[in-house]
Amino acid sequence: MLEIGQFSGVNTGAMDFAFSVIGKGTILEDAEIIYQSPPLMLYCNNCENEYLGDFEDLRCPVCMGTDFEIIHGREMVVKSIIGGSNGR
Repeated sequence: MLEIGQFSGVNTGAMDFAFSVIGKGTILEDAEIIYQSPPLMLYCNNCENEYLGDFEDLRCPVCMGTDFEIIHGREMVVKSIIGGSNGR
């Protein structure tokens, strides 16, 4: 399982395609990637509010400020790898 943040810049479709190409003829041929996308968390530097980001409007909902930092949303983390039991 991969945790891919919404602001990570990772295109999961491209990753799936690349994984299928490099896995052909290997033990990874039948493997799949499961993605988890955590919510985008932002911190407002103006009013010190922590809030869930909305891609349509990233402004702070409290002060409407645009000076924010991304707390969560740029991650690309391997959360788990599960091996098969078919002996390949």
